[in-house]
Amino acid sequence: MDFVHFVIIAESDFLVKYLTKYSTIDILFEYIFRAFMTRKSDPQKPLTEAVKTLLWTEKITKQDELVTKLRQQGYDINQSKISRLLRKLLAIKVKNEEGQTVYTLSKEPLPPSTKSPLTQLVLDITANETLIFVKTSPGSAPLIARLLDYHKKDSMILATIAGDDTIFIAPKSIQQIDQALIEVKASLESIKNKP
Repeated sequence: MDFVHFVIIAESDFLVKYLTKYSTIDILFEYIFRAFMTRKSDPQKPLTEAVKTLLWTEKITKQDELVTKLRQQGYDINQSKISRLLRKLLAIKVKNEEGQTVYTLSKEPLPPSTKSPLTQLVLDITANETLIFVKTSPGSAPLIARLLDYHKKDSMILATIAGDDTIFIAPKSIQQIDQALIEVKASLESIKNKP
């Protein structure tokens, strides 16, 4: 298993004083771990789990088949939502033993190509009461974190920590986490629209 490399970019006296006071980075990582474990649950999680189960247990050849099966389970879903969800889950089409082309979940997601637009690199943005979490394609988190840091003039972002496919963003004030989340989403939107 590869080591996860963390990039810490801090421009605040608070973080420097905090780390100096406790003279260990373990405290910071414990804080991040606890924040990650208490993250708000994904409202689409039951739908996501239902899609995963269907992809592993059924031979789904078309998105319409998946829509039909999910509607039978009581989900209010359409083809465009399924398309986005399949992309988010990194579902791929492969030939099975019978020669049919079916959807399945990739066991090992492919890293992004060098021509991947930013919209394909950022998979999800969520937050809890203390941190913002950005889920990216494998290998993309350091790039996205660097872009956020580069474009954060007068920003609510205190620091970013990037692993391989996840970014932890600490806001300058946890009382303004919702505004910071909106800012992060807007920043990523404006970056992807630049020529």
